[in-house]
Amino acid sequence: MNYLEDLAGWLSQEAVRRRIGRPVAARASFALPFDAGDATGILAAVAASAQKWFDAVPRRAYALGPVPSGALHALVEFATGETALLGVEPCEQPAVHVLLIGNHGTVEWTDAPDFRPVASLSPGPIAESLRTGAPVDYR
Repeated sequence: MNYLEDLAGWLSQEAVRRRIGRPVAARASFALPFDAGDATGILAAVAASAQKWFDAVPRRAYALGPVPSGALHALVEFATGETALLGVEPCEQPAVHVLLIGNHGTVEWTDAPDFRPVASLSPGPIAESLRTGAPVDYR
């Protein structure tokens, strides 16, 4: 199991769900040790993890970046109305911050993990949104 799968499992636990109700929004920031050229694929991996947080299918992604530091951000909208604002940024000392907002409360995850670089996924809609500068629907 990798870090993003562990995080998705924790955010999906029944105890977390009872505390916050149905998740409706998330803000996640991942400062990770990676080559800036991998940022798009890593952001896609974070978006795939967010899909598990909501147990929902992504509908549209709007991505911005990269800024000079190599950071990328994406707003991912899900078919059942949830929204995730996600960001990845290259750094030497990793840090993760996730705020999951439910219809009855919030839960926050902050970590300074010691792990190898996150494996990236095919960038798909995020890369297309970066290229076109417009929102892109998931297929």
